[in-house]
Amino acid sequence: MNINDIAKMAGVSRTTVSRVFHGGYVSEDAKNRIEQVIRETGYVPNVRAQALRMKRNLLLGVLVPGFDADHVRRVLLKILDDTEKKGYQTIVMRYKGSTDHLISQIRMLKSRGVDGMVLMLTTYNREIEQEIDRDYIPSVTIGPGLLKNVAGVMHDDAEGFALMTNFVLDKGYTKLGILFPPGQETMTVIRRNTVISILKEHGIEIPDKWNITSDKIGLEHSEYSEIFAKKILMLDELPDAFIAGSDRFAFRLIDALKSMGVRVPQDIAVTGFGNTEIGQYLRPALTTVDCNPDLLTEKALEFLFFQIDQHEKTTEHIKIAPFLVQRESI
Repeated sequence: MNINDIAKMAGVSRTTVSRVFHGGYVSEDAKNRIEQVIRETGYVPNVRAQALRMKRNLLLGVLVPGFDADHVRRVLLKILDDTEKKGYQTIVMRYKGSTDHLISQIRMLKSRGVDGMVLMLTTYNREIEQEIDRDYIPSVTIGPGLLKNVAGVMHDDAEGFALMTNFVLDKGYTKLGILFPPGQETMTVIRRNTVISILKEHGIEIPDKWNITSDKIGLEHSEYSEIFAKKILMLDELPDAFIAGSDRFAFRLIDALKSMGVRVPQDIAVTGFGNTEIGQYLRPALTTVDCNPDLLTEKALEFLFFQIDQHEKTTEHIKIAPFLVQRESI
């Protein structure tokens, strides 16, 4: 049984069957007939033979900062689903926010012969860009910034936190607190600085006691959340609203406030960032910002597979706008 047999039994061309195997466009009728033949025969494409014909390994590398952020999970799942349809296997590696670790993993993926890389970056610097450029293979970045010589899709965190901060101000809140990890990564710096800058424009300064952070670097979301919760439990006075750097921080904050007998939003408002799925089911449901991870991933894979299929590098960049999700926590 081979692709020619599948085509004959389905009454379509060999090219049409190949398009189905590689996620290309075919009519719904042709696709259904091909899939029915595959189900009835139990046919499994010879991936190794396909790779040899295309002179590819059908292998991709995906580098992520960690697995505890829902945004990363949503992007990663879409990458895996969409690339599997094209016959690719994926190596996923976590660099834990470390540039040295990231560079080591880039080298490792290249040595494994991956056809391309997706890099979810939280930090952008010349060292990372030079490593990607060295013995270049098709690559694309996803994150809050862009590298000049590498294709990239940017989630506009500055716009997202501007939306949220202005929304909080429009609601009449002026005594504000923030929750952010230490500003070592590009992403954290962009988010924190956006909030502080907009508040300063409105003549609002955040007191040190409400500027909740940590001096520990490289922790998981859950670890920072616990540190923040302990600091909040020790406060002798609370602000009118907290702007949290992520949904995860907001969830733990709301839990800590409840343990103090403080009601959200009646006594204090809380906002998040990331539109984590569980946020809509909490009570109160969390007001947050959605970075549109499905569109981010879709565009990133377009850039990646253009380079793989056309054997041509692109340094195209695109910025995806976030949107505010208004719920009950403010």
